[in-house]
Amino acid sequence: GEVWAFEPLPQVRQRLEGNVARFAGRPGFAPCRVFDAALSDADGTARLEIPDGFAGNQGLAKIGADGVEVPTARLDTLLAGREVG
Repeated sequence: GEVWAFEPLPQVRQRLEGNVARFAGRPGFAPCRVFDAALSDADGTARLEIPDGFAGNQGLAKIGADGVEVPTARLDTLLAGREVG
């Protein structure tokens, strides 16, 4: 199997990729692929709002009208032609 992780914010993705690299190849950990995108119902871009308190909890960001532009991807597009079990 393989784990797919989605993280559109560069600073958070960098930490994620470091953690993935740190655990790669260890027994009990599946291979992990990190995508530079937020999952969405459309391929393209969206605005990711970074609210107050983000520095203490980087899970607070959300898609909204304002914020930093990030790439988006549909899972169906990414899985096209792949067998999923």
